[in-house]
Amino acid sequence: MPALARELAALPDQHRLIWIDARARHDAIAAILTASERNSPDLRRHVARVDEAVSAALAALGLPRGLVVAVEIHEVIALWSGRKVPDCRLLFNGPALRHMLYQERNPDDILRSWVHESLHGRLPFHAEAATEARLHTGYEEGMVEGLARYVVRDMAGLRPLERSYRFYVAAFEALASLLGTPPRRSGAISGNIRRDRCGQSSQTQ
Repeated sequence: MPALARELAALPDQHRLIWIDARARHDAIAAILTASERNSPDLRRHVARVDEAVSAALAALGLPRGLVVAVEIHEVIALWSGRKVPDCRLLFNGPALRHMLYQERNPDDILRSWVHESLHGRLPFHAEAATEARLHTGYEEGMVEGLARYVVRDMAGLRPLERSYRFYVAAFEALASLLGTPPRRSGAISGNIRRDRCGQSSQTQ
């Protein structure tokens, strides 16, 4: 397993713990899901613990998150595990996260989804985002998912399942390889993640 990147090793203790300690990571996510299921007033605090660790890691790796007005857990039956919606909220699907945590036993993949949706929130909404998404299916998702794997797998040394957007990620990886472009710079290939900020929905599976 790759070693923790030095940028993440330098995070404050409360953020670094989420990335380096599998038990702390599991328990932090479990606390979110329990609080959501019970409609507990502690939910916001538990969400903030993980969200701040994700945001800090992205900033440390040169991929800072833009405006996110809220991070919410929704108790819905749906095919998505995470979404960024037009008003710049990040939504996560409680039942889907429980399945990943307790059935798949992979909290690392929950962090991948969290990073993925956070990367969708880097820059303000582009006026032509919805049209571009229709015309260029997978253009944004392939890049964002590839960067999410780079953060969680390559920089943090975790083991997400990597089931989402495989074809699109492979296309970007092939392009980056041909151009000799490191994964961290792949955003430059696709216009610096500019198109679907704060005005278009996106989601991970």
